[in-house]
Amino acid sequence: MPFALGRRPQRAVSSTNLISLQGWPEIAAGSIAMAWAATWPAKPKSIIYNSELQREYAEVETVPHKEKEEVKEFFCQPGLSEGGTAAAVEEMTKDKVKGWIL
Repeated sequence: MPFALGRRPQRAVSSTNLISLQGWPEIAAGSIAMAWAATWPAKPKSIIYNSELQREYAEVETVPHKEKEEVKEFFCQPGLSEGGTAAAVEEMTKDKVKGWIL
């Protein structure tokens, strides 16, 4: 609750200019706090994303057969036929950098 409203200084002060001046720091502090709270989680999310991306690149190099199975499972979900899924997996896994990791 803003100081100007919570303490009711209207009774003690005859000028309303002082009361309105007391509210501006409350508004500024609230705005800064909301902006900080909105941008604070963005950095950890980017760190998590980048670490997952690096993990995927490493898995493509170390265990490509498991990664091909993941791609195959992904294409089986929408209902592609076995032949269509196999063709899609082969097309996607031709290029390790551009195809596997989207």
